[in-house]
Amino acid sequence: MKSMENVALSMFLILELCAGSASFWHPYISILPRSFNTVLYFTVDELQLLTGSSVLDEALKLHRSIARQYAYFHKIFRTHPLAKSLPYKDCFTYDLYRWAVSAVMTRQNAVPRTVVCGGADDACARGSGSGVAALVPLFDLCNHSDGKVLTDYDTESKLLKCYAVKDFHQGDPVTIFYGKRSNGEFLVHNGFVYADNRHDAVDIKLGISKKDPLFAAKAKLCEEHDLSLSGTFSLSLGPRPVSQDLSTFLRILVLRDAVPDDALPTDHVLTASDGNARDAAAFLATRIELLLRAFPKTAEEYEQIVNAVDTTARAKMAASLRLSERKLLGSVLEAVRACPLLRAAS
Repeated sequence: MKSMENVALSMFLILELCAGSASFWHPYISILPRSFNTVLYFTVDELQLLTGSSVLDEALKLHRSIARQYAYFHKIFRTHPLAKSLPYKDCFTYDLYRWAVSAVMTRQNAVPRTVVCGGADDACARGSGSGVAALVPLFDLCNHSDGKVLTDYDTESKLLKCYAVKDFHQGDPVTIFYGKRSNGEFLVHNGFVYADNRHDAVDIKLGISKKDPLFAAKAKLCEEHDLSLSGTFSLSLGPRPVSQDLSTFLRILVLRDAVPDDALPTDHVLTASDGNARDAAAFLATRIELLLRAFPKTAEEYEQIVNAVDTTARAKMAASLRLSERKLLGSVLEAVRACPLLRAAS
């Protein structure tokens, strides 16, 4: 567990929970939610609302990972001689582990380690540069709002400091900025979807087939440009929805003839004027169109789920995510179609 601090923190949380009022952290643990809206709590029907989204793959990966971890610890608690003295040996269930993992996932923060310079009491007045996963009471009660990261760690006082993102008035909820994350990341790791997320993105998976006649040449070009032969790329909001890496990969992907590395155009495909850029932009437009057609529900059907009074909070989040993905894909498609080369070809 040394290399998986979030797992260690989850197990420590269970240990302190089982200690009850004897735990120093009992007042804090007693106000933690009894359940969460992370994907670990989604029902099959709620997960199915994510069909067609790369987020479903991430959600299922998380489910498998947590199930494996639980099975591993359950076996140790039942068979290892030293496990007999553990207070939670007989009450360690999947539901308990899922709860602890969700509490840590939605609340953990990285706090700098203290660098020990001398004896046990001789600590340097500086952080080591690497963070340790920690739960920070009160700080983790703040919800997310748009802004910028305004938290800091004072190594002298060993205090985590949080500066207000705006003026707060009496009765206002105090919020902080969690970071530049897509709604898919928020849903999987934090259990919510943020409306009008200006850092939202949709992942698409692309790869070069080994059956491609130019596979060897394209593989060499990918290596020269530090790109994998297959991978996940993000389409984002803003003036440049297609990253430079994605632009370069698309250029390589649609090549019709082998070219030396220095002959591959590097201008961004949405602003360039060469034929390779036109093919790359056309390929991306077609790929986005296919993604939009693959949505199992219409925008109106997702909106009905979001607005229905008898819909669970998790189903509303899943439908909201799909709506935001549809909107973002449509926006990127418009930007791709508006590039000079595709405009001229239409």
